Amino acid sequence: MNGEPPLRRGEKMPVKHWSFAGLVLTYWCNVRCASCYLRCAPDRGESMSVDKAVEIWRQLIEASPHGCRIHLGGGEPFGDWPTLLELCRR
Repeated sequence: MNGEPPLRRGEKMPVKHWSFAGLVLTYWCNVRCASCYLRCAPDRGESMSVDKAVEIWRQLIEASPHGCRIHLGGGEPFGDWPTLLELCRR
């Protein structure tokens, strides 16, 4: 399809440069949209800590020598404004 020969058994897929990643900061959301692929809802309070998000953020930057964009999302990340601001400060 892409002009490259198919992989043979045991061969690994070559990793190409990527430039975009997303972090799911929380599954909490003030609504429960039927179309939400993450099934975020008011009763889902799981959230990523700022320390963990910063650790992953740094790993993503190191893994992308040509630069990358990182989307902060999830349920409703603006529901915990102080945590979001702290993450952006770091």
